[in-house]
Formats: sequence, C-alpha cells, structure tokens
Amino acid sequence: MIHFCPVESVSALGCARVYPNATGPALAGWSERAYMFDMSKPAPIQPPDDPETAAKRAAIREGFADIDAGRYVSHEEMRRWLLSWGTENELPPPECK
Repeated sequence: MIHFCPVESVSALGCARVYPNATGPALAGWSERAYMFDMSKPAPIQPPDDPETAAKRAAIREGFADIDAGRYVSHEEMRRWLLSWGTENELPPPECK
C-alpha cells in the first residue's frame, strides 16, 4: 500500500509512505518507509524502450490488429489440432479465419 501526502512547508516537494507488509485496514506487521521526491521535476512516466522491447510492443500491436481484422485461429481449433499430433487421425493445421 502506498499513501501519498503533500509536504506543506515546501510546495514543490511531496512524500510517499510505503507500507510493504500491509495486509488490510489494520496494517498488521507494517513497516513504514517515507520517500521524498521533487514534484516540480517529475520523472518520465516510462523510459524510452530499448530496441528489443520496442519490437515486442510492435508485434503485440500487430497481433491485436490481426484479431480485430478477424485473422486468428480459435483456441478450440488449435487445441483439437495439437491433441491430434501423434495419432492415426492427425488433423491438418487450422487456418486463420
């Protein structure tokens, strides 16, 4: 659980109290740590992606676009095909819809 609180004496500062062992309203076994940060210079929300992560994100976006366009194989069709492997009645690979 994280609780954010403003620091009134310096308007550009804030603090966050972190309760890593919080288990509910009673906060049984909690240990508190406070972190100060400068809110006038916030850290970037997300650092720029390295090339490998950027490629993964692009592949995921492409996959969602394929699904939206109706190009996919259903789980049941894929399962049926995989379960047929090594049997006398092995099925051909399913095709995208």
